Amino acid sequence: MPEQLTLDLDYGGPPDHYEVTISSGQLHEEKVLRTHTAADPEGALSFVEALRDTYRGREFVQWGSEEPNPEGAMYGLSSKGVVYVIRVTPAIDLSRV
Repeated sequence: MPEQLTLDLDYGGPPDHYEVTISSGQLHEEKVLRTHTAADPEGALSFVEALRDTYRGREFVQWGSEEPNPEGAMYGLSSKGVVYVIRVTPAIDLSRV
């Protein structure tokens, strides 16, 4: 019987920082409004929460979810029909936070 080969998977260490941006505009043509840098996933999620709540109150954005999707994006729509996107780069694995 042939020997079973295995490969070591090395994804490298954790990222040294996360970038959190909020953009607005027409879908796929959004312009960045603000950018924040966080040292860890918890800090990035704090920025996400603050931006989500701020734009919910300021621009009446209705967010499609309360946290980013697996690709690191959160989409919302204002009462004026403007698309808002909060994006975390690199995306955070929420099951590990």
